[in-house]
Amino acid sequence: MKNTLLVLLAAFLFFWNVTAFPAASGDKNNLTAVLINNRHLFMVEKACTVGARVQGLSGRKELADDEGMLFVFQDKKIRNFWMIDMHFGLDILFINNGRIMEIITLPKPAGGEIPACLSSCQADQVLEINAGLARKLGIHPGDRLTERRSDVR
Repeated sequence: MKNTLLVLLAAFLFFWNVTAFPAASGDKNNLTAVLINNRHLFMVEKACTVGARVQGLSGRKELADDEGMLFVFQDKKIRNFWMIDMHFGLDILFINNGRIMEIITLPKPAGGEIPACLSSCQADQVLEINAGLARKLGIHPGDRLTERRSDVR
């Protein structure tokens, strides 16, 4: 019962926010480069508005291994992420003051499920990349994330 209410609430918030706030997701003009530990470079779309954050990567068919989405918040708090209309799994990196605090992997949704997670730490940024990529690249909590100029690849 509690899970059903959570799913209904998440679906309501998703559809309300998508219609109330135009989404900037998919805006290739909002690209920036981020570097993890001065080794791993990702070109990411920045989601800085409520609409863009709610839309996220929903509806995308794929994501290249050097791409991601960076959610930027004006405050630091516990973050809740869900995977409505997702076609692939994600590593969700919770970041505070440029340092990765926690990494949660959510699998590709199956059977009508909507995978969700709640961070155990406060975050002012969240980076989404392909599921399993953080482990494959040796990215761990404590690693540093820095933003680079968007023309550097």
